[in-house]
Amino acid sequence: MMPAETALPLLAPFRPVDTAGINHVAFSPDSRLMAQSDTSMRLSVMRDGTEVFSLKLSTKDDKIRPTERIRGLSFSHDGSLLFVAAGDRLHAFDVSKGIRAWSYRAPRSFGFLIISPIAVASSLGLVASAFDNGTLGVWTEAGSLKSLWHDNDSPRYIGFLPDGDRLVGSDSFSVRTWNVATRKKEARFRLPQRVYSLAASPSVPVVAFRTLHDLILFDCDELRILHTLPVGSGLPLAALHPCEALVAVGDRHGFNLVDFSGALKERHTINDCRLLSLAFKPDGSAVVAGCSDRSVREFAI
Repeated sequence: MMPAETALPLLAPFRPVDTAGINHVAFSPDSRLMAQSDTSMRLSVMRDGTEVFSLKLSTKDDKIRPTERIRGLSFSHDGSLLFVAAGDRLHAFDVSKGIRAWSYRAPRSFGFLIISPIAVASSLGLVASAFDNGTLGVWTEAGSLKSLWHDNDSPRYIGFLPDGDRLVGSDSFSVRTWNVATRKKEARFRLPQRVYSLAASPSVPVVAFRTLHDLILFDCDELRILHTLPVGSGLPLAALHPCEALVAVGDRHGFNLVDFSGALKERHTINDCRLLSLAFKPDGSAVVAGCSDRSVREFAI
């Protein structure tokens, strides 16, 4: 049973921090809602360009403070809830009310070691999270825990495949897929390089991995690498188009839009700040970039 809302820590008032860049951007499936977070733990949601709510996720617990980072954002299938992996909790926020609907905090290891969610993904009425103690959890959007299990191959990065029945993830060295209902691994493939991020396509069973120097496109059904493309230096950012065979690949000075064969389609340069996050709008009309100067920039494609 989820703890009552009144039992949760209070949220600190938001005070802008000029140096806090936008490290995550996510959209509701209808593209009308955009959530963004920054490196100071600020979270905000916009509807059609107007702010719905804004808050700062923070506690006064000095033991938790070192883990206070927002590590992922994902909307529910109808956009009514926003799931946030931050600090030592998986949060679900009611978007219309701007309040927390439920949260999950993993029991502390040995009674004192803090366990934190390191990734979050949602699909077809479910939300999944990976934790830094090697566990995976799956909940209904309403907060009912469906399964929680430990896996020696527990991933640092996760996503749902389009069928909604499988999770794909990586521990940085291999690709794994799990059946959500049975909790069993269905496939495993060793990657040629260490990876630092994962992006899953919502329409085809393809994931994009970023290494320090390359983009790896991987087919999860055929368990094979489709293409490896060299990329420039910068944060390991990638995002897959919602319905076309296109991927946005970030580097220090902007991002490239390439197809699944590696052919360059477009180049978008950002010279006045650093790129911290990338996401496609769900309607496929644009790429949105979160930047170190706190701006969120939209590039039509």
